[in-house]
Amino acid sequence: MFDPIKPIGTSIKPIQPQMMTETTAPKENVEGFGNMFSTAFSNANKAMWYAGQLGREIAQGGNVEMHEVSIAGQKAKIALHLTTQLTTKITQACSQIFQMQI
Repeated sequence: MFDPIKPIGTSIKPIQPQMMTETTAPKENVEGFGNMFSTAFSNANKAMWYAGQLGREIAQGGNVEMHEVSIAGQKAKIALHLTTQLTTKITQACSQIFQMQI
């Protein structure tokens, strides 16, 4: 009525723990803080430029869908808000570090 369960086989080997050495250690993709900050400003600038470009194109009677212009504008608004908040938080953190007593 039912087929018996077949063994998986001998091809599966147990996992052996490996010692992490310098040659086998995974290299992290570390991005510097300055690069991260620069990338955030660059992305916000690109979003605002694109939204402005679409706005100018639709104002000149170009073949652009209104929802695309609206979405681009909202993306630019969010990107600008994010970079503003990032700048504010960094400024606050620097102020707190400078006020610390040594």
